[in-house]
Parts: sequence; C-alpha cells; structure tokens
Amino acid sequence: MRHFFKEYGYLALMGLCLVCSAVLLVSVVTDRPLVAIAGQHLPVLRVEKAAEGEHDPQAGATQPEGQEPVMSDTAAGYVLTEDYLEDRLAEFLPEDFPAEDVDVSFDGGLVNLSFDMSRTGLKNYLKARGVDLGTGQSLILQMLPRQLELEGSFALDADGEGLHLTPIRFGAGEKDFSLTGLPGDTFSAIDTGLNALLENAGVRFSSAEFVDEGLLLK
Repeated sequence: MRHFFKEYGYLALMGLCLVCSAVLLVSVVTDRPLVAIAGQHLPVLRVEKAAEGEHDPQAGATQPEGQEPVMSDTAAGYVLTEDYLEDRLAEFLPEDFPAEDVDVSFDGGLVNLSFDMSRTGLKNYLKARGVDLGTGQSLILQMLPRQLELEGSFALDADGEGLHLTPIRFGAGEKDFSLTGLPGDTFSAIDTGLNALLENAGVRFSSAEFVDEGLLLK
C-alpha cells in the first residue's frame, strides 16, 4: 500500500511540474509575465471618464472655475454679495485711487474693505483730497512700507442716489489713522466705484439692508 501511494505521489508531482513548465513556456513564447497570466481572470475595477454631455450629479455643486460671481435678482430686490464686490469693484474705482486685490466682508452692519496700495499712491490721493495729515501722521506714513495693505470699516447708508460709506476706522497694518478733521469726500472714490459698478449692472434701488446672503438692495 505504501508503494502504491509513493508511486502515485511521484506521478502527481510530475504532473504538477509539467503544468508549471507549460505555463513557463507560454510566458516565454507570448512575452507576457506570469502575474498577468495568473490574474487574467480576476475582476478589474475600471474608472472611465464620463461621456461628454452626460449628467454628473455633482456638477453644479461648485461654481465652475473662471465663472463670474452673480448678483442675485430676487423678488425682494438685488442681493449684493461679498464675492461679487471682490470680483468687480477694483475695475470701477477712479484712477486716482489705485487700489489692488480688494477684499470685502460684511460684519455687524459694517462694510469692511482691505486692499493694497503704494505708500506714494495713498499720499498723493490724500493730498488731492486736501487732507493735511499733520506732522505726527505724516511721520507714521513715512515709516510704513512702500507697499501697504490698507484696511477700513465703513457704515453704510442708501438712498435714491446710491450707496454711501462713512469711515469708522481706517489704517495700515496695526497703525490707525485719525479720522478727525478729514474732509467729507476723503473716501468718495470708494462710493464712486461702488455706485458705478451698480449702475453698470443696471441696478436701481432706494434702500439697502444687510441679510445673511449679503446686502439686499431694494
């Protein structure tokens, strides 16, 4: 009995060797790796690009890159958003107010603006508006970097002639400028740019109020 199992064991081992030899021979002849032959019947996960025009349930979840922010037209009026102002305001500001990289936020009933401007550009603008900074503030201005990041907080009013911003705070970095004695039109360039933007968009209104989405013009 032991001889029987030993004989057939050798036969089974020989059969296994023949199978392995056959697989190796096929691999050499077809120039395909053994791994590919062994795994060719395994399921493969395929990730294919959706056909052009095919609906993607995630499409529209985010705004397409490069698309201009939209000012919403609702039954109650127009909703002016922070994103819309940031995207468009700079191009409507007067040339003598060369602000760049304008950031806008609405907080606590105030309009907060920050933008970049050269020290010389700010000095020339204030001089053109008849602003006398005085010795102390002139010294502070001269000590600031040549390229400034200016920040201001403004109260907002609206009437049939447009939006009007009244400065509550204005400064560069950690240095605030005194608003005492400033001419009333010191920041009129911002009002001018803001209202030019709205006029270009064809928006007509006589009042404004802050809402969760932004500034509601009606």
